[in-house]
Amino acid sequence: HWGIVDLVALVSQEKKDVPTSQGMERSQSSLFFAARQAGLPEKLCSVRQAIADRDFNALGKLAEAEALEMH
Repeated sequence: HWGIVDLVALVSQEKKDVPTSQGMERSQSSLFFAARQAGLPEKLCSVRQAIADRDFNALGKLAEAEALEMH
């Protein structure tokens, strides 16, 4: 459908203070967890539309907003 690729750069091999699985478990006790869950269907719809439209700019903005919201 769309010739884009994902690139991952490993910037450190040091062990993280909080493993990803533990961080995910902790996130469920966040005061923001329910609100984030409630907003996911709308965000997913926007991501799917950006992909269908091959709108890399929109997809990038959505991905960046999601990353900032999680961290």
